[in-house]
Amino acid sequence: MSVGFPTDKTQKKRDSAVRWKPREDKAKRMAQRVTPEKGCWLQRQLKLNGFIQYTVAQEANVTTKMVSHFLRGLKGSKRVEAALRKALGYGSFEGLLANVPRRKGGAA
Repeated sequence: MSVGFPTDKTQKKRDSAVRWKPREDKAKRMAQRVTPEKGCWLQRQLKLNGFIQYTVAQEANVTTKMVSHFLRGLKGSKRVEAALRKALGYGSFEGLLANVPRRKGGAA
């Protein structure tokens, strides 16, 4: 008798059903990401304040690749949000994003 392995297929299905967690819907996950334009502005603000992606990554305890993906809008991360907010001196990440200037449209 092996310990830890299910004895039949139904037991295995029951165990996997208990461990399964529903993922957040895609719209909610996408809302946590920044647009590439906002990421570019955030990168510029970091540079103006004397920070680099490496220092943000150290503060957030993530890799520089994760910070780069966050700033390009490829991934969302609460830890990176918090580190950026702290580095740039804002109380909330939404307040930080509210200061991103909007692009001006129209022909010049």
